[in-house]
Amino acid sequence: MASKDEKDEKDDSAEASGSPKKKMIIIIGGGVLLLVIIALTLFFTGVFDKEPVVDDASLETTTQTVEKEEPVEVSVVLYHALEPAFKVNLQKGNIRVMKIAISLVTGSEKVIDALKLHNPLLRNNILMILSSQDPELLKTASGKSQLQLDIQTEVNEILTNKKVGSVIDGVFFTELVMQ
Repeated sequence: MASKDEKDEKDDSAEASGSPKKKMIIIIGGGVLLLVIIALTLFFTGVFDKEPVVDDASLETTTQTVEKEEPVEVSVVLYHALEPAFKVNLQKGNIRVMKIAISLVTGSEKVIDALKLHNPLLRNNILMILSSQDPELLKTASGKSQLQLDIQTEVNEILTNKKVGSVIDGVFFTELVMQ
């Protein structure tokens, strides 16, 4: 049997031999954890999102490429909301009331001025169109699209009759509630 001193010696040598391995694992693990924290910090602060630095040689190549492209025509888009939203009683079906907010789009300031000037006439004619709608058709996308076309046609007829010279390009529903 081994004496008590021999056992203590073996335990001390086992602890001593395991200790450097544990220290090395802790140091490597700590280093990896530190690198991960640094990388995440840089990622979330947006360091990796910055634009790359461009030198003069690549700038000349880019400039030559841009010059070869055809110029893009930029058109003006103006929106005009018909305020307040339209509230209409419906005659057909289970749905009795509709609230709809409409915005018109055009490329001409002259059309916006005409829309403001003739607002009562526009609202009257649009209310007549809305009140004659079948609510079951308005539940479908094609029914809503048809209503947009009907309103656009009516507004463009008014603008043509008033000799504005331009028309609206589209109708948007920004709110549509049926109850």
